[in-house]
Amino acid sequence: WRCWRWSRCMWAQRSGTIWSVAFSQDGKFALSGSSDNTLRKSDLESGECVSVLDGHSSHIRSVAISKDGSTAYSAAGNGVLRIWNL
Repeated sequence: WRCWRWSRCMWAQRSGTIWSVAFSQDGKFALSGSSDNTLRKSDLESGECVSVLDGHSSHIRSVAISKDGSTAYSAAGNGVLRIWNL
């Protein structure tokens, strides 16, 4: 059930392919990066997409979350790395 709600949020209102997913260490949220150049944060309990981070001008190929869950890292296909405060 949880997985279904999470995957529904990951695909909701996306126009691109998901390239990368990272899960917070506490299991409370996930981040997905895709070819629509956005990073989406999803609450794993409710299945809701809680924020959309944009700023890349190329598809996001890789995402990571810091150990404490306060920072995200995303790398795009054009070589740009972004650091996000969560």
